[in-house]
Amino acid sequence: FDKMRTEKSLPKTSQVTAPQWEEAFREELEGGADEILCFTMSSAASGTCQSANIAKNEVLADFPDADITIVDSMALSFTYGLAITKVAPMVNEGKSGSEIIEEYNRIMSKMVYFFLVEDLEYLKKGGRINLATLTLANIMDIKLMDLMVVSSI
Repeated sequence: FDKMRTEKSLPKTSQVTAPQWEEAFREELEGGADEILCFTMSSAASGTCQSANIAKNEVLADFPDADITIVDSMALSFTYGLAITKVAPMVNEGKSGSEIIEEYNRIMSKMVYFFLVEDLEYLKKGGRINLATLTLANIMDIKLMDLMVVSSI
């Protein structure tokens, strides 16, 4: 975080593109996968889910019988990763996509997620808030808070 305060350029993030998803889906289907279950970052924060759906439609043109399900995780960061870590072993247990999605939703229903941003400047630089919001928040000394609570998953 200290480096972010002193560097002029900030680290950038980029969503997975439709061609990248398409390549991954085709590789799995050509390798013999009967079902593809793809969990993406929240569509509210990233275009990753949209990219995956575009790729799915492209792949279905060549593999019309493919079973590809895109799941908008409606989560980010630790909550997303924790839930995926919990359901991933279900694949090796032979559970169906619908069973995995059901368990994912059960886990997510037990989580409440908040976080705290010390300085809103980085949200502005990253395009998450506009200058007016930043200015108003600074004038009113508003901090963005977020905290994750996990209850018996």
